[in-house]
Amino acid sequence: RVADAKRGARNSDRQRKIRARQAMAKRYAKCTFKVNSRTFVKHGSARRIREAMLVDKKNPTNVSVRTIQRDLNNSGLRCIVRRKCSSLKPVHVQARLSFARTFRQRYNRSYARWQANTDIYKHIIFSDEHNITANDHSSRQMWVESRKHLIPREVSNPFNTRRIMIWGAIGYNYKSPLVVYNINEIDPNTDKRVTQTQDAYHRRCLIGSGVIQYCANNNMIYMQDGSRTHTATKCKTYIASKGVKLIDNWPAHTPRLNPIEKL
Repeated sequence: RVADAKRGARNSDRQRKIRARQAMAKRYAKCTFKVNSRTFVKHGSARRIREAMLVDKKNPTNVSVRTIQRDLNNSGLRCIVRRKCSSLKPVHVQARLSFARTFRQRYNRSYARWQANTDIYKHIIFSDEHNITANDHSSRQMWVESRKHLIPREVSNPFNTRRIMIWGAIGYNYKSPLVVYNINEIDPNTDKRVTQTQDAYHRRCLIGSGVIQYCANNNMIYMQDGSRTHTATKCKTYIASKGVKLIDNWPAHTPRLNPIEKL
């Protein structure tokens, strides 16, 4: 009798609706599409899956995000965040470790005005730039049965949609103005797309934002990564001419040491 009761419960209308809803959520979670030869996830998060289920042509379903998450878990799927990690090699790991171990010893006496109790970490200005595109079809999340089914994040045809680059700098009680490069526009002077060249970085970021002058006035260390734009002779010469101490041995593939990455 107990077995018959359980069998009847599994075949009830409510249970059949739940199984149908779980199958629908699983189908949308696995839905992908292609742009040229690249594959993208169509509904990466439970919220996007819910939006798709709301407008389903055959069976519109209105349930909460939490219910969809529970249905996906019961269907054997797990939400995995596709992290954007740098491809570290052993040489990069050793360079990062050496940099961290010798940083204070190398930069502790950057300015003669510093006292013995000066907090060096409050005297660093961190800078970086970030690309924002309207053509990232995928999200960081993806519901899969195992990690081997993960599809890497991809952005295709970046020049066919709106894309901008933003540069900024932050420090203790300091933030610079934002410098925006509209990459979809053409610079009339160079007849090329507006992007961060060494001349633009020198003129708009180092001089125009006033960050180097601020470092010079307040005895701050300036940090920039090792891109060719930053390490150009023109830019490094200008920083040195202002008497600003530059972190010149910043290791490659080290985004986690720069707090501006979170912003």
